[in-house]
Amino acid sequence: MKEALAGLLGSKKALAAMAGTVTSALILLAAKRGYGLDPAAAETLVKVILGIVAAYVLGQGVSDWGKESAKVQAAAMDAAMKAQRLELDELDAQAAEEAAEAPKPRVLTEEV
Repeated sequence: MKEALAGLLGSKKALAAMAGTVTSALILLAAKRGYGLDPAAAETLVKVILGIVAAYVLGQGVSDWGKESAKVQAAAMDAAMKAQRLELDELDAQAAEEAAEAPKPRVLTEEV
């Protein structure tokens, strides 16, 4: 539970959504009590704030999606490179075994 809360408070999207919600609630509450703006202007201001917050959260989501895509591509490339290295190591091991099993060539020399 603590980890989830810490992750939530570390998220830019969640913080922006919370800030927009709190700000909107305060504006609407102040308008109802007669402080500051008239209710129609407060409602318009809240719509603008929530629109900005929604655009920000959407933008951060797209950004995070791009980062995750890059991580997946990097992991796939790493796995492919490891597989290729294992394949090459296996081929080298097979070549060494074949060389060890092959009969040694005889060198023909002329005896004097």
